[in-house]
Amino acid sequence: MNRLTIEQERDALYNAARRVGLDAHITYMERKGDAHTCAEKLMLNSYRKGMPYKSSYLYCDTLDTCFFFDHDGHACVSMSASWRNGAKDLGRPIREALTNIQKMLNAMTEEADQWLRGGRDERA
Repeated sequence: MNRLTIEQERDALYNAARRVGLDAHITYMERKGDAHTCAEKLMLNSYRKGMPYKSSYLYCDTLDTCFFFDHDGHACVSMSASWRNGAKDLGRPIREALTNIQKMLNAMTEEADQWLRGGRDERA
């Protein structure tokens, strides 16, 4: 798979998040020391200086996710969670979160494919 530039990755993340109904705030990992949450630390396996990523709790209190593109340009997610018995996130909220993860990964892949096929205007 061809690689997107950092700016194209940012735009693909932004557009994908908007398409699936998540806020489109994109963050950049400038150095490994910028990783604070467990999901951010898991993402470090694909670390590149200045890499953009999208963090979200996916409407759950204890599910932390980071969406990003790995070294090969594939749409990825890292996640961490902690629940105790009776946690309100378990059940329907976590099932909805998993559905949203799949939707976001699909949208990221579609957005990246548009860039790689030349279907995105860089002035947009």
